[in-house]
Amino acid sequence: HPLLDVAGLIERITAGDLDAVLPLIAPVIGQRLRLLEAASTLSALSRFDIGDRVRINHTVKPSYLHEARGTVTGRAGQQVVVRLDEPVGRFTGEVRCPPQALEPLSAE
Repeated sequence: HPLLDVAGLIERITAGDLDAVLPLIAPVIGQRLRLLEAASTLSALSRFDIGDRVRINHTVKPSYLHEARGTVTGRAGQQVVVRLDEPVGRFTGEVRCPPQALEPLSAE
């Protein structure tokens, strides 16, 4: 089957050529994006075990948590629970983070 011409599709959407079918396409795209995000979260969750040392990356808010370090103490749904090494802002003990917001640290 022919490859989808993504650039052409984007141009047609931008030009309004596909306005009549956008209400049909948008929910399907949204559903697919949610599925991809869920798969990414599950994959990222599997990388962390209790006791792992981690650093919070630059994708989280509030930004003062960036670079904070801690130890994984558990999971809460789709999030990883991290006990911070030091209090950071209003966070004095544990913080829950999406797994994509964490980077493993080598043994210190």
